[in-house]
Amino acid sequence: MCFALKKFLERHEAIDSITQKFCTPGHSSIQEVDNLHSHLEKAFKTAEMYSPVSVIRTMNEVRPESMVTVQMKTDMFFDFQAAASKYLFKHVPFSKAKSFFRIKRNQPLDVYYKLSFDADFIQSSIQRTTRHSTNRPIFLQDVKHLVYNGTLSAKKVKDLKSMLKFMPRDEALFMRTICKLWIHRLHGIQSCIMLIHFCFTLTVCNVMCT
Repeated sequence: MCFALKKFLERHEAIDSITQKFCTPGHSSIQEVDNLHSHLEKAFKTAEMYSPVSVIRTMNEVRPESMVTVQMKTDMFFDFQAAASKYLFKHVPFSKAKSFFRIKRNQPLDVYYKLSFDADFIQSSIQRTTRHSTNRPIFLQDVKHLVYNGTLSAKKVKDLKSMLKFMPRDEALFMRTICKLWIHRLHGIQSCIMLIHFCFTLTVCNVMCT
């Protein structure tokens, strides 16, 4: 996440820094996030879901004035983990920071954090150094698109097809298309799973921004 934010800064020249604030439960805007989670849990508890189609439909019915649901496309997924592994993020105590994280455009290889609200920022470098290291690079590693190569087994296709008669028409059409187009590849199913996780993440982000 930290590396993804650094790449965001790199692409948006109008932004000089990003500060992440970790709210305390029961205080500030985190109450709004908890409230939305409660609404989502209530909606999903009674909804029947067979595919991302029903996930999107249900989410669009929950507090539409406070959140936006975005359906992800294949070219929207990036492998930030692979790029981040080139740096020493393990030197940053993410689990101990209780207050803030700050990153700056003009310091791409540094992370600032606080261990408490009233403490000063601590600077930590994520650069890997060697005996031959001289100047610090200006740009971060490029991030490649996330590609997942796998197979959808014949047994899984058979199981999905056996469920089609229980599904609403639009969802049955969705799953039938998946079985037909991706019988030898799991890419479509993987994207669906990632969409579900992203929807929840995006929901929180939009609530915090409204």
